[in-house]
Amino acid sequence: MARVNASKGRKEEKGHGREMRGLFLIALAAFLIISLVSFDPGDPSFNQAVTPKNVSNLAGVVGSYAAGFLVDIFGAGAWFWPLLFLYMGACRFVKRIRIRPVQWVGVFGLFIAFLGWACHLAF
Repeated sequence: MARVNASKGRKEEKGHGREMRGLFLIALAAFLIISLVSFDPGDPSFNQAVTPKNVSNLAGVVGSYAAGFLVDIFGAGAWFWPLLFLYMGACRFVKRIRIRPVQWVGVFGLFIAFLGWACHLAF
């Protein structure tokens, strides 16, 4: 099934499973970007009940709920998630852009700083 790379001790996958997961993550990122770009507070979401006929989100009712959920929870930090999924999908194809686990601490710190900045703008 999977062979172990002797130099690094990592498993290498056979077949196209890695690429398929990458395409799924990139498609999810594109869907979330379209949902967030066309987000309208008047669309139906988990915090607002509106008839599904009046959805102005380009991704439809599902995009309206997804964007509403992300904006309700993270505010302007909702843009972090599609970018993260886009990065994770791209890493499935290009190994050179991967970052080490220690560098994820910086990414998390940047996310927290962005959320703080967004909260500062809100108040």
